[in-house]
Amino acid sequence: MRKEFATFLLLVVLCVIVTALNPRFMSPANLQNTARLIGAFGIFSLGLGLVIITGGIDLSVGSAFALLGVLLSIMLTEWHLAWPVAVLAVVALGAVLGALHGLLSLAWGCSRSLSRSAGCCCIAALPDSSPTTRQRDLATPPGSRPCNYW
Repeated sequence: MRKEFATFLLLVVLCVIVTALNPRFMSPANLQNTARLIGAFGIFSLGLGLVIITGGIDLSVGSAFALLGVLLSIMLTEWHLAWPVAVLAVVALGAVLGALHGLLSLAWGCSRSLSRSAGCCCIAALPDSSPTTRQRDLATPPGSRPCNYW
């Protein structure tokens, strides 16, 4: 109980300090945006918490989360898919990525940390190999270098 109260008190103190530095922090628009983000990251944190409680640390979750978020936005804006179809496709792809990591560690006897690290690296390298990224790299202004993972 004491630890929870101290954490809550720290949150209140931080909110007061940030509000003093930037009065727009407590604006309705910012609070609404923060509430939206808390929902998405809260669900994400619950899933990752289950992974950690069961004894695994999954390094590829952040990469998969970012990749699936980008794919969802591409499906909605560039491919003009209906949002239910795009969401189902992203959830299915997330399940496939998870199943591949499970297959690596369980069926092929690979260690969990190695399969997750390999998955993290492979997922992080995907955007660099896409045709869209290569086209955008050609349009990079002279004197600047595109960010590559390798």
